[in-house]
Amino acid sequence: MAEASRKMSGGRRSCWRRYMEVSGGRKMLEGRTKLAEGCRKLAEGHIKILEGRNKVLESRRRCVSTWEVVEAYEVGGV
Repeated sequence: MAEASRKMSGGRRSCWRRYMEVSGGRKMLEGRTKLAEGCRKLAEGHIKILEGRNKVLESRRRCVSTWEVVEAYEVGGV
């Protein structure tokens, strides 16, 4: 009699465990997808930051090269 009740409770437990594993697995997958989306957004943000830095550097380079041209012109003119 005790074995039969143990088997039943064990059966219930394994069923519950299976349910928890499935729901937990689903939650874990959802968490992973959210994490992946977050990482992707972060990467996109980094790319935008880098693009912005490149633009700043390019504008600085242009600025410097224009000033060099102006200085060279002034020196040549004097």
